[in-house]
Amino acid sequence: MAALLVQYKATLRRIRPQKVFLATDMEESDPVLMALRKESPTSIQRLNAAMLGEASDILPVEALKGGEMAILEQIICVRADSFIGTYQSTFTQETTQNKEATSANPDSNPAMSGDF
Repeated sequence: MAALLVQYKATLRRIRPQKVFLATDMEESDPVLMALRKESPTSIQRLNAAMLGEASDILPVEALKGGEMAILEQIICVRADSFIGTYQSTFTQETTQNKEATSANPDSNPAMSGDF
């Protein structure tokens, strides 16, 4: 976990985000998530009703199933200025491919090591 935090902090210092969106299936009580929140210079947000706008009236975030949540999170990550993902993750691979296919700035995807 120490390597993850070092790399996370270094990447955040380099890209200086105003917001950090976290797409994960980790529980809020997970020690890794708690450490990321503690070390983050900005607040970490997860998918919530405010992000969905008027759509949240039709389909509340709480009603989303795992796969549905992952699709919405991936759309948010693809549209983000920068994306950080774990090396071996299928979610990361698909998000990176979609970002590269739709982005004018292919450098917006910092590479992560296998330890992240």
